[in-house]
Amino acid sequence: MSKACSPALKAFLASSNPKLICDLYTFTFKDGLVIYLTSFSSDVTWNGHRYSSMGPRLQRGTIKWMQGLQVQEVTISMAAEATALASFGLTYQKSVMAGLWDGCECSIDRVYFHNPPRQRLELQWDGSYDADKAGRGAINLFYGRIGEIDTGPLARELRCRQAG
Repeated sequence: MSKACSPALKAFLASSNPKLICDLYTFTFKDGLVIYLTSFSSDVTWNGHRYSSMGPRLQRGTIKWMQGLQVQEVTISMAAEATALASFGLTYQKSVMAGLWDGCECSIDRVYFHNPPRQRLELQWDGSYDADKAGRGAINLFYGRIGEIDTGPLARELRCRQAG
């Protein structure tokens, strides 16, 4: 299944320039709260939102794109310090235990930057990256809902199923 991307992004991906790859995670909760996180080493601005690199460490499994009746799934590992606060005044661990992540919408998008990044265009004065100023857009890798959550002593495994 092909994923849509802008002509500028297609041209950038086709170039021989070294690239930095950045996954962006948008979690939308049932009460409307939205948390923007990235697995990148620095904060990233995209689509007017700042994706935090200071939240839990995120790592996703392989995404397989399929056509037909099969449902796409992805597993996201979320590791946070016991004291790391989520946006609802609870730690990430306690918010998972309270069921706040159950049924949460999850979108994973990918943006790209030059390597090394271009000063004042992609790389900002505060060390964050700005995908909006780079002007290439993003590719949506996944959109779905969190189904099952396995909690372990160090990380939580969020199993997301394709919405639709």
